[in-house]
Amino acid sequence: MPNFVMCLADIPIQVNCLFDSTEIYCKDFVCDIDPVYDISISERDILFERNMDALDVSDQYLETLAVFRKIAELLIDDDIILFHSSVIELDGYAYVFGAPSGTGKSTHTGLWREYFKGRDVHMINDDKPLMKIDDQIEIYGTPWMGKERLGENRSAPVKAICFLKQGKKNMIRRLDYNDALTKVFRQTYRSSNRDKLEKTMKLLDELCQRIPVYEMDCTISEDAVKLAYAYMKGETEDETEG
Repeated sequence: MPNFVMCLADIPIQVNCLFDSTEIYCKDFVCDIDPVYDISISERDILFERNMDALDVSDQYLETLAVFRKIAELLIDDDIILFHSSVIELDGYAYVFGAPSGTGKSTHTGLWREYFKGRDVHMINDDKPLMKIDDQIEIYGTPWMGKERLGENRSAPVKAICFLKQGKKNMIRRLDYNDALTKVFRQTYRSSNRDKLEKTMKLLDELCQRIPVYEMDCTISEDAVKLAYAYMKGETEDETEG
């Protein structure tokens, strides 16, 4: 059985898998540090993933999903949650964008990379980053970067979170606590274990109290980038359109 150690959110995890392709998939995160956790993938785990989404894909791909599901489950105990989003780092801070699949969050972060070209800008992750809620709220890249494989093995402190909607004009507002909690809950891995789910809710409560959360109607434009950046950086607070 192939096995390797990879480091995610600063935690080394040994992965015992069925296919060599899984180590190749995770190659940018492989390390030689003694593991804190050890997970193993079985044929039953792969069947579970196939039944979850009725995916007509290879067992090799399903194994990567099974690995990440087990990791997301484990790391809740370390105050780390999976937060489905597209994350861009600019000048040392992470700007986090959430939206239902197909809404355009990847397109929006692509516009950020173009607009801020020449500055210290990086794509941390375009699909499944990990967020650690500690003294500092930090977001980390993972091998699960979305279909375009956009991301790096790096992390940055979270500046703000913004949920995107397609619109005919650009409008942004800061969400109150209850609306923010509802939005972030939908983007987070939710364990079927009651204790872990309760722990997740406590972490999300802290997240929404410490990090500003916005909702934005946006167009595919440079103006949308400028408006989102002004708010998420903290330059303005009043509801605005642009």
